[in-house]
Amino acid sequence: MTPARELPGLAMSRSIGDHVATPIGVVADPELTSHELTPSDEFLILASDGVWEFIDSQTAIDIVAPVLRSHGATVACTK
Repeated sequence: MTPARELPGLAMSRSIGDHVATPIGVVADPELTSHELTPSDEFLILASDGVWEFIDSQTAIDIVAPVLRSHGATVACTK
């Protein structure tokens, strides 16, 4: 097996927290932020860096909000 094949893929290592890739700079430490919920908060989006790599927070809101408002939470979570 070649050295490249001995390590898991980058996305898999990060999502599972596999420490096998630590020697090449992959870390499994999450970024945490805190936000006090208020009545004006309509929903919460939990996503991995695989999402945030391609879209920003406002774009995610713009995608989720209309589906949530017109079809409800179950549909919004599956679309």
